[in-house]
Amino acid sequence: MLFDFFSLIFVLLEKNKEAVKQFIINIKTRLKELYKMFIFADMDHKLVYIAFVILVSFVLFISVLSSESLLDYVRASFIVSSQKEEIERYNKEIRYMDKKINNLSQDKDSLERFARENFMFSCPDEDVFLVEED
Repeated sequence: MLFDFFSLIFVLLEKNKEAVKQFIINIKTRLKELYKMFIFADMDHKLVYIAFVILVSFVLFISVLSSESLLDYVRASFIVSSQKEEIERYNKEIRYMDKKINNLSQDKDSLERFARENFMFSCPDEDVFLVEED
């Protein structure tokens, strides 16, 4: 699971190298600013920063490392959407087959044509020639 997360990040990093570099530089500067603020802050502000770090750690744990992570949820939603598309495709095929069955059961000429084409049926007084294509 963790490997999937890192492979996804690796793919995203390869696609947008410059944007990622800029993002990392921004994160570094923000962390430096937060560190300076934390060092020179009074005790009340330090508790707020500690609570913020704990909250961020918890969110990261829930979204990436837990057994029911956000990545599993996203992966499951992709699977569900692909299965819904497959269901729709099968429903279209069922509707097409129902129309074909209805047409064959209603119309004698179409039933006769279907039997001749698919099962090589013929009338008793007809000769049937089979031509094989290579």
